[in-house]
Amino acid sequence: MKKAMCLGAVCTLAILWGQTFAAVMDPFDTFSVYSLGDLGTSSSLFQASFTGPVGVAQSAYMQSSYISAPSGGTGSLHVGGDLNVRYSQQFSGNVEAGGNIQLNGVTIAGNVSAGGNVGDYDWNGATVRGTAQAAGAINFSSRVSVQSAHSGIPYSPEIDLAAASAYYLATSRSIGAKTPTGSVVNQYGNLTFTAVKGINVIDIDQQTLHDAWAFTITGPADATVLINVLNAAVDLDNTTWVYQGGIAESSVVLNMPLATSLTLSQGNAVNILAPLATTQFQQGTVNGQLVVGNLYGGGVVTGGSFNDHALPEPATLSLLALGTLAIMRRRRKQPDSDPNAARLGQRRCGALQASSTMSARMVSARNRAAGRMRRWVGVTSSISRPW
Repeated sequence: MKKAMCLGAVCTLAILWGQTFAAVMDPFDTFSVYSLGDLGTSSSLFQASFTGPVGVAQSAYMQSSYISAPSGGTGSLHVGGDLNVRYSQQFSGNVEAGGNIQLNGVTIAGNVSAGGNVGDYDWNGATVRGTAQAAGAINFSSRVSVQSAHSGIPYSPEIDLAAASAYYLATSRSIGAKTPTGSVVNQYGNLTFTAVKGINVIDIDQQTLHDAWAFTITGPADATVLINVLNAAVDLDNTTWVYQGGIAESSVVLNMPLATSLTLSQGNAVNILAPLATTQFQQGTVNGQLVVGNLYGGGVVTGGSFNDHALPEPATLSLLALGTLAIMRRRRKQPDSDPNAARLGQRRCGALQASSTMSARMVSARNRAAGRMRRWVGVTSSISRPW
């Protein structure tokens, strides 16, 4: 029965993803930090120092934070739901949210756009160096400095976050289903791997990775290294990542397709892809790209991107469904260092069902945002779409 439920969740996710993915940009080229869920909570606001554009599929709650995005890009912060920011918040580019925006002690260098209302609260006001517009009402006090403000303007987001989320999910599943092409060598805590030209795939358990003090990858500039951690819970502390022989950090990704829990602390210089993981960021640093589920706590992301262009597009129903099943088959064959291994299959099924629910929300958001992005490139899909 549980197996049938898991298969049903996989198929539902695949179908919804296919419907969502009619046209899409490459999110790996766009975001430095991306949360498929919430960033912070209303009672525990996230404290961030992020370099590069940030995407949040649901709602964002932030304080004492800084986001630096390159000029001329898509903006510094893109939120699907509500946005609440306070206390010396500084954003270097445009800010948009599909719900309401509430500001308190915030400086925004660009424009502000909301699908709901925009206003300020408490006593610190806000500075908006561009235009503020809302599909609802603008409710600014006299403590707000803004070039111009306009209510009743239909909301048109710069980026389709639903499609971006679906792309990350599908890519993570596709990578996780790949058969390993090699393995690491553990040299007294220094994990080493020698890559060759093209796609290289490694499987590693989270305990080995957690216990390592360094991870050295040697390979040519035209190598891509995909590191799969197939555990449900992952804890990363301080690891020194070394890239030599021509390969760059942008050609390496640490993929966690089954992780529903991730803890980050201290420092890691690697791109992290864990789209289902509720993540506790304990004031550490990620020198690379960070893609997770919910993101709580606070920390530093210096920016980066994984170059996924060497990978096949994750664009068909069969790839996503079979890829997920392949991960499950491979995972059952491996010994699990998780002390709760007996319940891992049940958690994995729950993760798939959760991702199916998340994808249903994505479809709704995607349909509202269809046709708004000129940068998207068409992706061929074998699925017949009802729209």
